[in-house]
Amino acid sequence: MPRKKTVAEDSAKCSMPMKFSRMEKGRLAVSSSINNASVMDSFQANLMGKDAEILGMISMLEKHAKEVNQNDLSSLESMLIGQAIALQSIFASLSRRAAVQDRLPQYQVFMGLALKAQSQSRSTIAALVDIKNPKQSTFVGQANLNTGSQQIHNTLNISAVDQNSREMQIQLSGTSHGLLQNSRTQSFEVGINSSVEAMVEVNGAKV
Repeated sequence: MPRKKTVAEDSAKCSMPMKFSRMEKGRLAVSSSINNASVMDSFQANLMGKDAEILGMISMLEKHAKEVNQNDLSSLESMLIGQAIALQSIFASLSRRAAVQDRLPQYQVFMGLALKAQSQSRSTIAALVDIKNPKQSTFVGQANLNTGSQQIHNTLNISAVDQNSREMQIQLSGTSHGLLQNSRTQSFEVGINSSVEAMVEVNGAKV
């Protein structure tokens, strides 16, 4: 039965230098998982040690990216929850250190850092809430189309009202302008006759 390889042997195998062509190196240089893993490797030495395999980081990053592409946000939710709690711990620690300071400059420095950690924790919680309960989007283009359609309908309704009013006037007068012309003419003639009769009565003579 063949001997099973140990974790150390597998890690040593992964750590062996790989040969890539210049084209392959250029493609790998823009890989998000490789870039992020290189940043993680620079800062995680005090967490998992300097011998942590970077290929393992790349593998996990690609796994999480695939989950997000499949609408599985559980890894992101777990990360945000952990960050919010960690920031809360930082806030509590810095607040305690600020409380024991007997000089104002040191107190302001520690308390300022504590409040920044508190603000970041609140922002992280807000981001988590947005992921769990996304806000509904408003499509401006659709609203503009509805407004334009409503204006067209209003214009048509106004035209219909004007047409009805015009037909009603024609029915009352018999012609489109007969009622208006007869009314004005009669009023004008009555005014002239009244003035002439008044003048005759005052002067006592016929003109």
